[in-house]
Amino acid sequence: MNKRFLFLFFALLILALVLSGCTTKDTETPSVAIDPTAQTGDEPTDEPPSDEPVLLTIGGLHDGDCWNPYVCTATYIWGQIIMHGFATYGQSSDACPAQPGLAESWEVSEDGMTWTINLFEGLSYSDGTPITAHTIKEFMDFQTSNPALAGWFLESANLESVEVIDDLTLKYTTSVPMRHSPDATWAVWFMNPPHIWSGLDETEVFTFSNYPPVGAGPYALTEHVPGSYMIFDAREEYHLGKPPIARVVYRIYTNADALVSALI
Repeated sequence: MNKRFLFLFFALLILALVLSGCTTKDTETPSVAIDPTAQTGDEPTDEPPSDEPVLLTIGGLHDGDCWNPYVCTATYIWGQIIMHGFATYGQSSDACPAQPGLAESWEVSEDGMTWTINLFEGLSYSDGTPITAHTIKEFMDFQTSNPALAGWFLESANLESVEVIDDLTLKYTTSVPMRHSPDATWAVWFMNPPHIWSGLDETEVFTFSNYPPVGAGPYALTEHVPGSYMIFDAREEYHLGKPPIARVVYRIYTNADALVSALI
């Protein structure tokens, strides 16, 4: 089997597990207690939903390299469950349209150069630090002040100004029109915590491990043992509500045969 087929196979399998409510238990890593008698099939039931936390174990062949978004790729592979931009990607069946992330809504000017961002109330990073429009502006100013980081995205490379309207509203203007930002860049243009990043100089930015990563997404990376596993725990204080899957354990395997055998 080629790599593309394997990726599609396991992606579909993971989706099926999530949709069916299927749970697994791993005894070699920290786990959440799961009721082994809970129904997971298609038969209807009149029993009330279980209050037991749901654990999802996923197998994969690739480890995360590091959690610095300016050096490594792990942030862009797993990052969207632990970090947020203004928007997130929607369902692939709908061509991945922008969905609310940090922003509850947004508007663009007629010339496509000015975006007004309306943030959700109650935003916070995984270390408990609140997020407001002032927080976002501070990070955007930090990113654009470093020439190497400013060019990371077209928006930041062409950013002319950022204005805070109030605690939950900000406006940014670019030098060229960018009408497709919500559906394109916003999901990976993570608004990282300025209280962590802004104190780093131009050299430290590229040597900073950023572990554990602090983000505003629905999960926090609570443990990463390189070559073995990663554990992502749902955030109680997540502004869109705690995710229904309480813990995601990503197990790392050295080859496809071992991965399939573990699944079986």
